[in-house]
Amino acid sequence: MPQITHQQQDAIRTAHTLGLTDAEAAAHAGVSVSTVKRHRGKMGLQTKSRAVQLGKKGEALLTQLAQARGLTTQPRLLENDPYDLIIEGQLVDVKTTEMSSDGSWKFHLPRQRTSFYGQYTYPKNYSADCDVIALVCLKALEDPDVYFLPSGDVPTLVEIRSGGRFASRRNDWSLLLPASAAAA
Repeated sequence: MPQITHQQQDAIRTAHTLGLTDAEAAAHAGVSVSTVKRHRGKMGLQTKSRAVQLGKKGEALLTQLAQARGLTTQPRLLENDPYDLIIEGQLVDVKTTEMSSDGSWKFHLPRQRTSFYGQYTYPKNYSADCDVIALVCLKALEDPDVYFLPSGDVPTLVEIRSGGRFASRRNDWSLLLPASAAAA
């Protein structure tokens, strides 16, 4: 692993303080994006990626909501696991978005995923990667709604609207409950 200079480390730290993305920090410090990511992590600095921050917010909200219902939760076991949380023993992939200008929430669940900077693509098989997909719909001044879908047959685009196709899945935690509790 190539070493970077103290000046480059300082440049990464400064870029982070200024709110720059990893790509912008890399240009600022004169190093690669992967070097920025690696050293940012070693320095304990969080990513400035809006998508990552939104995802982490959704995971935290879902964890809070599950624990408030008395459900056991734990984060993924490894950073690169293809799911985000374990709730009641179920592997849960959490997707989070904010309301669109038309009043809906749109979730893209592609079968091919690209790396952060588009360097490579890889297949995404939701049914092999997780048991449940939790779609967290953020609202400006209210608690979020969560739509739970079984991972076996999810469309590549899910559009959530009030009273729409997925209305029966709104805040329906039954997919995460043990079979005996769900039947009760």
